[in-house]
Amino acid sequence: MSVIAALVNNEVQGIFNSVRTIQPFLEKGQLRPLAISSAKRFSLAPTIPTIAESGIPGYDGGTIWFGVTGPAGVPASIVNKLNSEFNMALRLSEIRQKIEQNLGYEVVGGSPQDFIVQLQNEIRKMRQLAKRAGIVPQ
Repeated sequence: MSVIAALVNNEVQGIFNSVRTIQPFLEKGQLRPLAISSAKRFSLAPTIPTIAESGIPGYDGGTIWFGVTGPAGVPASIVNKLNSEFNMALRLSEIRQKIEQNLGYEVVGGSPQDFIVQLQNEIRKMRQLAKRAGIVPQ
């Protein structure tokens, strides 16, 4: 049984899932969204508060993100050209609409440096989380 079905059938009390995945259940009134786990409200579901707004100040569960990587040593000119083309595609309303409506993701885009910073922040956050949880790297 899927976790969504288990929630609808009151077999579990709550789940973390994407808004798009549970949207049909929200529309039928079978589920009620409690909060968004990111630091800011989701543009496609602006009425759902963040976890911080719901009473856990400072909570930022992060966001789902995707990036493009390649082998080490790719010339900067190629990285910058690919980045420019990807960002141009992400600005096309047809592409944005498909990503947002079909996948439920907010399209951002950015620079190679933005991606490096994102990766560094995620690594730092996950290391802190692992340390707090007592997880030892193996």
